[in-house]
Amino acid sequence: MASSACDAVEPVMCTLEARAGINVEVFDAMNGESITEGSTMTLRDGDSVETSTGVIGLPLLGAYEREGTYDVSVAHPGYHIWHRADIRVTKDECHVRPVVLRADMEMVSTP
Repeated sequence: MASSACDAVEPVMCTLEARAGINVEVFDAMNGESITEGSTMTLRDGDSVETSTGVIGLPLLGAYEREGTYDVSVAHPGYHIWHRADIRVTKDECHVRPVVLRADMEMVSTP
């Protein structure tokens, strides 16, 4: 049986870095300014709960190399909690496929 180079399967070369499955950028819904710094994200997948706090210049990151179906909540002082349910993170041969979300937060109105 003859074989050609087109039939050859190259081995998959995976990198060693850990990738976040959930990436959330947080903004003020009224003015569009980033408020990721100081925001807290909570990820829930079944009994697993993970939290992450934002730092300047980076999105909120979580679910490192962990596929699953997540409920994502973001809290920031002075704003209503932002929530999305059933966010599915899948995986390929090497890493999770990142899901990028934008949380537009609405300020709590004061009387």
